[in-house]
Amino acid sequence: ELLALTGGPIHVPVLEDEMLPLLARGPFKKAVDSVKPDLVHVHTPTLLPPKGVPSLVMVHGTYLKELPYLWKYPLPPHTKAFQALYTYNVYAVERYLLRFYDRYNVPSTASRDEIVGMGVRPERVSLVPNGVDAGRFKPADGSRVLQKYGLRKGSRVVLSVGSIVPRKGHHAVAATAKRVIGAHGDVEYVFAGPMAGSSAGYVKAMCDEARRAGVPADRFHFPGPVPPDDLVDLYNACSVFASGSFQEGFGLNILEAAACGKSVVSCDVGAARDILGEHGTVVPVGDTAALAEGIVRALDGGKMVLPALRERVERSFT
Repeated sequence: ELLALTGGPIHVPVLEDEMLPLLARGPFKKAVDSVKPDLVHVHTPTLLPPKGVPSLVMVHGTYLKELPYLWKYPLPPHTKAFQALYTYNVYAVERYLLRFYDRYNVPSTASRDEIVGMGVRPERVSLVPNGVDAGRFKPADGSRVLQKYGLRKGSRVVLSVGSIVPRKGHHAVAATAKRVIGAHGDVEYVFAGPMAGSSAGYVKAMCDEARRAGVPADRFHFPGPVPPDDLVDLYNACSVFASGSFQEGFGLNILEAAACGKSVVSCDVGAARDILGEHGTVVPVGDTAALAEGIVRALDGGKMVLPALRERVERSFT
């Protein structure tokens, strides 16, 4: 198709995303001079856009809500110090670079409000939400995965999905276990997602804290990354989907759970409010007590599928 459009081969330089912004400036300028584009689209604001060419940047999130919690994460001090320094510097660089673009795409109203609060003119921002394959993520019988992942028959499952790192707030969800199990004794927690380098220490800290609170160790399950079909079934097998995330641009896991019609309790990040409307529970970031109360109320409701939430997804987020 490129050959047909251009009448010959086009050589587009590729910039590796591991390149630091300062090191990428030269290759980026060379790429622009070579291609002479009508528009430069930057996937996230880590580069200065070139002068004289219209620019569009996709802003997935700003780390703004995560910053107050960086030093509170349950990680070894040296790991915590590195992650805090790295995250704050990324935030500071992106906040500075935002002012230089012509137009902005954001996936959620929360991201829009954050960048407008940083000085971006609202008329230059377009909301482009993520979508879900509603033909795949839909209400179904997911019970086959219960035995596969060591869950007791008849248990109610609180599911959290995402990389096993502090940013995703799994420890905030784990901190609800004492309150939730005290109200509903048959609850088990599943934290599904890939492990990072610091995940082993993070999981240990979560389990140690739960043990000190009197929560039996066998109530927590960490299956790691699960196959796509199993993930759909886990959404359908859970009684409540919980997200304790401290930072999201959108929060695709919330959308996938909502597409399956599940009760969702989420911290107020990303597109949580956009997706759920009045059909879920959104609580302040870092408020584990409110997160626990939301999970308890969702379990009290006893509904396994929320048709109105599913219809909202079909209407606006496919």
